[in-house]
Amino acid sequence: MNLETNGWIKLIILAVVCTVPLLIYAQHIDMHLEQNRFLDDEGNTLYHFNYKIPYYQMAFVETDEGFMATVDVTISAEDIEGKKAVLNEFTHYIGVRDRETAISKTLYYLDKMELALSQAQTGFKLHLNFIDRITNNTYEWSNDLENLSPDKLLSDIEFSSRIVKEESRPSFEKFRRGDYQFYVEPTHIYQRSLNDTIYFYYEIQNIYPAVDHYTYLTETIRVFNDQYESKIVNNIRGTATALDMIHKLSADTLSIGYYQIEITVQDRVTNRASTTSDYFVISERIFATQRLFSDMDKEYQLLRYFLPTTRFRNWDNLSEEAKRNFVDRFWTLNDPNPQADTNEFIDIVRDRIQYANQHFSHFREGWETDMGRIYIRNGEPGELLKDITDADTKLTRKEYQIWKYRDLNTVYLFIDIQGNGNFRLIYSRNDDMEPTASNWERYLGEEFDMSRLE
Repeated sequence: MNLETNGWIKLIILAVVCTVPLLIYAQHIDMHLEQNRFLDDEGNTLYHFNYKIPYYQMAFVETDEGFMATVDVTISAEDIEGKKAVLNEFTHYIGVRDRETAISKTLYYLDKMELALSQAQTGFKLHLNFIDRITNNTYEWSNDLENLSPDKLLSDIEFSSRIVKEESRPSFEKFRRGDYQFYVEPTHIYQRSLNDTIYFYYEIQNIYPAVDHYTYLTETIRVFNDQYESKIVNNIRGTATALDMIHKLSADTLSIGYYQIEITVQDRVTNRASTTSDYFVISERIFATQRLFSDMDKEYQLLRYFLPTTRFRNWDNLSEEAKRNFVDRFWTLNDPNPQADTNEFIDIVRDRIQYANQHFSHFREGWETDMGRIYIRNGEPGELLKDITDADTKLTRKEYQIWKYRDLNTVYLFIDIQGNGNFRLIYSRNDDMEPTASNWERYLGEEFDMSRLE
């Protein structure tokens, strides 16, 4: 039975071009999908399927242009007799530029599909199937579709983390209504300190004007759980027979917990009323417990070894919570295997710090020295040359070391300027984070063989 060919269902698939995710080898893709229903001008039900997949749930393959993940999507329908038919099949080709994005646990891929049904098209179950082509991991969603009544006053509620009036963004065009850009939140979970505002959107239709040609509505918004209840009543007077409603709640005024939201609209002209409801959750921000230093300032100094200075311009002005968020995000993004019990990157850096402290400590801990910094960032050099300068000056002859990393195409020259074993970095090649001293040649003397730096 071909449902699409028989005209039983009209499917509108909005194409996807976005960014997304990571390498994981489980059976199930941990993604979030929600269904919302709205009415069009003809009384048909528009089903919106918003979904997001955390980046780390995706399998990426490195290419010349970055990292690429591939997800196949199949949409099928099952009628009341149990017969199934494939309605549509398509593929998401999802690319990101860097590995940090591909393994992120905080970033995600967001997309939307639409399904339009007339009132005659009902009584079947919709199946959505997502398959990661690299790992064959899957996510399956099924639901019996129930159309909205064509004369219903209220649509379902759609939640967003932000609704702003701004220029359209290419990767979010499907989440735009008029002048407003919606950043939809299918999880309905809002982490305190990350999301201070909860936005929700719904539509009011089938409003009838009074004899004065105005429409009169009473809108009641109720937010509650077992320990809390808040109610807002709005009286609305206008000329429109359909309204797009955008409201917001202050998440930071709510306690941690599960909340129900109930919206009732009464058309005071016809005395008809309609109610729609949903839920949301306020959760505590969970901080990573893994640290290499108990002192946040030392952790900050360590992170500067890996990140450009521009990333730290406002560090001193950040709150302690914001600093923790920054550090958490760094270690999470650099974890090569987020599914493992430990963060392998932290383990590697910890071992390098211990090595640096054992071999490069002079008046201060080895991890804080120039050699320690380069060793922590790059590991053991592929080639190491030790020698004494030929410089015949009052500075006397000094020991120097040349570290070469062929895989990174970088070279570093350290010299023991004061003769106390504390080697200082005076020259680097192909490392934008390590400047070369302006007078570095004078420490080496005229007889120094520059080919040693090749």
